[in-house]
Amino acid sequence: MNAPARINKARDPALIAFVEALARAQVARDIAALRAARGGGLNGDSDADGHLRPVQQ
Repeated sequence: MNAPARINKARDPALIAFVEALARAQVARDIAALRAARGGGLNGDSDADGHLRPVQQ
């Protein structure tokens, strides 16, 4: 089995930025899917931008 290629961050900054952007986009999709599956934010605790609102007691 081949070992994964190592990316030299100094030589490939554009590739690193691209891969990081892909990862951020995937995380955002995963979070959106989880929120949609449970019917929105937990007890409506997030606004439309996904930022948490303070808990009102």
